[in-house]
Amino acid sequence: LKGANAAALYGSEGVNGVIVISTKKGERGKGVITFSNTTGFSTVYMLPPAQTQFGQGVDGVYNPTQYQSWGPAFDGSLKPFGPVLPDGTQHMVLYAAPDKDVREEMFQTGISVQNNLSLSGGDNLSSYFVSVQDVLINGIIPEDESRRTGLRFNGSRQFGKLTSAYSINYSLTRNNTTPDGPWVTMYQMPANFPIELMKDWQNPNSIANPHNFFTDQHRNPYFQIDNVRNELTQQLINAKLEFDFVFTPWFSAKWRGGLYSTVDETRNTTGKFEAVGRRNVAGSVTDGSSNFRRLNSDLIFSFNKVVGQWKNRLILGNNLRDDYTKSINVGSNNLLLPGLFNPGSRTGELTGNASISQYRQSAVYGEFSTAWNNIWFVNVTGRNEWVSVLSTENRSYFYPGVSTSFVFSEAFSSLTEFTSLSFGKLYLSYNKTGNVNLAPYALNNAYSQSNGFPYGNLVGFTPSSTYPNPDIEPEFVTSWEIGTQMSFFN
Repeated sequence: LKGANAAALYGSEGVNGVIVISTKKGERGKGVITFSNTTGFSTVYMLPPAQTQFGQGVDGVYNPTQYQSWGPAFDGSLKPFGPVLPDGTQHMVLYAAPDKDVREEMFQTGISVQNNLSLSGGDNLSSYFVSVQDVLINGIIPEDESRRTGLRFNGSRQFGKLTSAYSINYSLTRNNTTPDGPWVTMYQMPANFPIELMKDWQNPNSIANPHNFFTDQHRNPYFQIDNVRNELTQQLINAKLEFDFVFTPWFSAKWRGGLYSTVDETRNTTGKFEAVGRRNVAGSVTDGSSNFRRLNSDLIFSFNKVVGQWKNRLILGNNLRDDYTKSINVGSNNLLLPGLFNPGSRTGELTGNASISQYRQSAVYGEFSTAWNNIWFVNVTGRNEWVSVLSTENRSYFYPGVSTSFVFSEAFSSLTEFTSLSFGKLYLSYNKTGNVNLAPYALNNAYSQSNGFPYGNLVGFTPSSTYPNPDIEPEFVTSWEIGTQMSFFN
């Protein structure tokens, strides 16, 4: 549904249009089992260009422990690379740019495998559809992996004048990835960087070991991949229950309730590595939990009546929505022991925060449409909303819409009989849409703890530096549309 026309039925979230998705459902007949597999491969297509004329150093002077490439021009000689190793040896590299960009060596071929299995069927009064989907993705960064497993069930059943429909979708997603640090580092390495030696970073005599890495201004990309991890486990439930009752041939009522809920569990870790100066890595861990729940209810009355050559339809509806969000994070930036990611094993204070928010919205809406002889069409809409994020004086707002169209190819049949015109229509529409995108409690001047507080039993709070305007009103978007649609040559 394009533009603001969709907002009358779908609210301010539809101010820029609405995409309505119809999921698969069972059909009448014997049960049908379907299986499909999709496998895809991904590689790095393009990297920012890098110069291959000069090597590491500054001001034209070679420096074996400098990562910047402002040194002398490559000459094909052997030069020392990095500091002297613990066993007394000095690693040497060819001072020349290889034919292939060494940055590409850090990436691997990503693989995505998706398997789908479904069972569907039904009879004259009912239908069902059950499906299982599993998606496994190995990313282009080594060790990055994502897996999503989903279960879906929907069905319908007719009981005389009452039709019921229901659906539930559950998915479990697990991600284990590294942040962008490895690529940020790799992008700045010299053109002759010996990346093939960097995987052996746990060897104390290796140039890849963080103690021995050629520069203390960056860390080995493979060390970052192994040592800095972000994990996510997400559980999602999306459910719907719908009842449709036909009172008379021209009057029906529908109630639809929906639940959308996500539970996210996160853990971000950085392994502790004890070393001198900038080579030292302070271990950290942050555990987070975020819960989101949306309840949605629609009650819709539909009236359809034909009077002579006029086809009339009236829709009256009510929408209720309730959003609830709760998030908790706790962590430590100074862990005591390598490999032990427990916020209780730390020095200093814990870090963390907690938040709870709730948002409520209620709306009534209507749509009246009439058509005369399939030639002239008129549509009128209106919606009034009440939102909890605005002040009492401004939280109720109304927005209307009207559109009309005229099919002149039907009104004047000679146009299609004696010309190449097959179909022609003129249309005109006006819509005013209300929109509120404030976060809950945005009009409150809330206090927060200042940096460093609390100091033991001493607390400290400060108000926000931005004072909200309590008289904020809804945003209104007005749109006009005029045009024609024509088809030719059948």
